[in-house]
Amino acid sequence: MLKKLSAAVLLSLLVSLVGLTDREMLITRAIIASPTAHASTTIPVTTELDTVANDGYCSLREAIKAANDDKASGSRLGECPAGSGINELITVSAKTYVLTLGPLEILDSLFLNGEGPKSTIIDGNNNSRVFSISQSSEPPKNPTVNISSVSIQNGMIHEGGAGIYIAKGTHLNLINSIVRNNEAISLGGGIMNEGSLLIIDSTIQNNKISLSGGGGQQFTGGGIVNTGILKIDGSTISGNEATRGAGISNGTPFLSRRGGRVEITNSTISGNKASTQGGGIANYGGTMSIRFSTITENEANTELKVGGEFRGGDGIYNSDTSTPNLGRGEPGI
Repeated sequence: MLKKLSAAVLLSLLVSLVGLTDREMLITRAIIASPTAHASTTIPVTTELDTVANDGYCSLREAIKAANDDKASGSRLGECPAGSGINELITVSAKTYVLTLGPLEILDSLFLNGEGPKSTIIDGNNNSRVFSISQSSEPPKNPTVNISSVSIQNGMIHEGGAGIYIAKGTHLNLINSIVRNNEAISLGGGIMNEGSLLIIDSTIQNNKISLSGGGGQQFTGGGIVNTGILKIDGSTISGNEATRGAGISNGTPFLSRRGGRVEITNSTISGNKASTQGGGIANYGGTMSIRFSTITENEANTELKVGGEFRGGDGIYNSDTSTPNLGRGEPGI
């Protein structure tokens, strides 16, 4: 039944991130678990080296570019085949892929499948962001990207998602993956989402904002900072660090970066540490729904007020006055 779904139905299911019913979630899981039934072209990665060369091999960077541009990576036998417009499948075998040429830029809808987060590892080499998902202007594209069964680690950037950045107008489905040990100075050590992000059966772990002391208003979201639409199901957010919102920061205290919409179900948020507000979660002006989830052993500054600013909220800090008992200036829970 699932194999007969059209591309239009597939994209509709994957992009509808907020308000998914249990049935729709099951269908989405099944589709992403078997992308070969829906992919237009398969592009196998054949080398772990981060290269762009006409050398008879297909690197991960070349595979993504072939999908973006719908052009082969070179003329020699063994180069990446050209993409075919949308929903290419990039297969990544069980190796460690260390980036030496900067972030991987995704500009078109595709599936990227590894062989498991313990064996397929994409490493930023502590030198750059790992993945950037953005809109394309020529021709205009608003990609829906599906990444599954990989680890994304050791990304480093000044601002905006050291592991993954999702731009406005784009969509990412992250399935059965680990985002760990990434570091930014501000706005999302692991992930920064300004578009739409669905996280299923994944772990966001040990990411951090490196300037995590004091009251810096952009030192937020050790694990994830969100200003778009975020849905998390069956996942763990743990061991992340930041000034505010160490696990998840839905927005920032700046009015220009207020929170978006967040739904969390069947998940665990634990062991995250903030130096001021929201050890587990900080919510700045956004909307949040949390169901059937555990929030435990998170830590935030225990002083109620420092320098005119209220702090606290080991589990949750909420600055939105529309929420009863967690109004602006209250320490949270």
